Amino acid sequence: MYAPNLLSSIFGFLNDNSDYAVLRNYETLPESNPSRDIDIIISKKCFSGIKHELVSIINNE
Repeated sequence: MYAPNLLSSIFGFLNDNSDYAVLRNYETLPESNPSRDIDIIISKKCFSGIKHELVSIINNE
């Protein structure tokens, strides 16, 4: 899987389904991720409802 496509899928899903924030180094996302990791905070009230779908997106990409 090409990383920008995976990141676009993840962020598209998060935009539609949760309250979240990328904590730092977000300027080049999703096209590039020079730091190789992404720190994301997701609202606790949203996380329990989306975690299975989020894992599914990651596994299917």
